[in-house]
Amino acid sequence: EFRLAITPDHFTPLALKTHVARPVPLIIYDSRGTGTASGLTYSERNAESSGSLLANGAEFFDVLLERHE
Repeated sequence: EFRLAITPDHFTPLALKTHVARPVPLIIYDSRGTGTASGLTYSERNAESSGSLLANGAEFFDVLLERHE
């Protein structure tokens, strides 16, 4: 059993060709098949439109490692 996170380090719009301070797309694959799939393709635009945002790195690791308060 494993979980795998795929994400870039910065949001980088092609039109600007540089990093900007905006949320980045994130996908977490769970080999156990738990969770729900959004049905969206992996892209910066879809990440923004999903409305699912993590506030910071600590929240990212809480989600990835399934640490619940």
